[in-house]
Amino acid sequence: MTDAARLDRLAERLWEARARAAPLSSVDPTLTDRDAYAVQMRLLDRALRGGDRLAGWKVAFTSKAVWEQLGVREPAFGPLLASRMLEDGQSLESACLIRPGVEAEIAFRLAEDLPPPPVSAEVARRAVAGVLPTIEVVDCRCRDWKVTGPEAIADSACAGAVVVGTGGGTLDALDLPAEPVTVAINGTAVATANGSAALGDPFRVLLWLANRITDAGQRLRAGDLILTGSLAPIQWVRRGDAVAVSFERLGSASVRFV
Repeated sequence: MTDAARLDRLAERLWEARARAAPLSSVDPTLTDRDAYAVQMRLLDRALRGGDRLAGWKVAFTSKAVWEQLGVREPAFGPLLASRMLEDGQSLESACLIRPGVEAEIAFRLAEDLPPPPVSAEVARRAVAGVLPTIEVVDCRCRDWKVTGPEAIADSACAGAVVVGTGGGTLDALDLPAEPVTVAINGTAVATANGSAALGDPFRVLLWLANRITDAGQRLRAGDLILTGSLAPIQWVRRGDAVAVSFERLGSASVRFV
C-alpha cells in the first residue's frame, strides 16, 4: 500500500467513526505529525466537498493542564466547520458524540486575511476584529481518549463543536492573560483559570498559528474564528448536563447536552 493510499484509508476510518459516533481502538500509533496533518486535510476536503464550510481554526494543547491530561507537549491545530458552530444557549445532541468534554476558551475573530509567514505581532494584532468567549466541545474518535499526539492531529485536533458566547471585546480593552474564567456544570463551579494558561497569552497562540498553518497549505482569512485552547482541564460531560463558562469582562457562553 502506498503512503497516499494508507493516509486515504486512515481518513476514511476517521470519517466513518465520526459519522457513526463509534470509537476506534486506535488510528495509527506510528503516525508522524506530517502524515497526521495530511489525514486532517483529507477530512477537511471531504467535508467541504459535501457542502460544509470552513468557519475557522482551533489550536489545541496550549495549556499545562491539558498537556498533563493527554500527555502531549506542543500545540496542534485543526479546522472548525460551520455545521458544528452553535450560538450561546443552544442545545447539542449527545448522540452525535462519543465521549465529549468541554473547554473554556478565548477566541479571536479576524477582520482581514493574514499574510504568509513570517507574520509579526503587529500585523496579527491589526487583523483581529474582536475577542469572544467560547465553549469548545471536544470529542475523540479513539476509545477512551487513548490517543497519541499525531492521532489527535489526524482526528481534526479532536474537534467536536463550538459555542460562541455573548459579550466580547477588543484586544486593546482587555488584559487577556489576566482574564479569569469559571466553568460550571449544572450550576456548580468545577474549574477556574485565567487567560495566561494559553501559552502565557492567547494572542501568542494566534501568532503561533499564523506562522504554522501554511505547513498544511492553509491561510488565516477574514471572518475566521480562531480558538486559542482550553484554559482549564477538560471537563467530561454527558446527556442532561448544562455547561456555562463565565469570564469576568469578556462575557459568557452556555450549552445544554440533550
